[in-house]
Amino acid sequence: MQIGKAEVVSIFGSVLTSVTEGADRLTELDSVLGDGDLGLTMQNGFRTICDFMAANEASLNLSSLIIQAGFAMAEKVPSTMGTLVSIGIVKAGKAAQGFESIDENVAGAMLKAAADGIAARGKAKRGEKTILDALYPASEAFSSAFEAGEDFAACSAAAAEVGEKAAVETSRLKSIYGKAAVYGEDSIGKQDPGATAAAIILKGISGWFSSTKH
Repeated sequence: MQIGKAEVVSIFGSVLTSVTEGADRLTELDSVLGDGDLGLTMQNGFRTICDFMAANEASLNLSSLIIQAGFAMAEKVPSTMGTLVSIGIVKAGKAAQGFESIDENVAGAMLKAAADGIAARGKAKRGEKTILDALYPASEAFSSAFEAGEDFAACSAAAAEVGEKAAVETSRLKSIYGKAAVYGEDSIGKQDPGATAAAIILKGISGWFSSTKH
């Protein structure tokens, strides 16, 4: 399956729906380990992306549309997590440069690029109770499904499933970054909000493929 600009715009709409539905959960988790505004941040950020794409789809190529939408999100929600997610989107868009549409192979590269971009900007690595602890396992699951011959929908479903499980598993880790770090050992047993945000985003992507209109 090939994903063009129109489909990308629709997928981001599905992500907005997913983060809106999951906003209360994100706020609940972030109230424990952060500022308590992550649900609103993700809603505002992805709403900005959707508005930007609706206004600029006709004038930009596929890669530029994603890259500039990421920058628009960064400007709208300049919080730590807003910045990290927007960087992931920008890096994903750069991984799509030169393509008029996205197949499973390109999508896998985009997901990996997003994770690597966030890791570089946040100076973090897997296992440190961050968004990366859901994003990297999800990226690997997507690539493994693709290598096994699965289609786009199945690859996305695998990424979403693994991402959700990985987010839950962050409860066993200790926070070492940001405001969550002040809790030290007390952060163990609490699920990471950033990893949960990644899982909710991946759920939105997978949900687009599994909807009845595709």
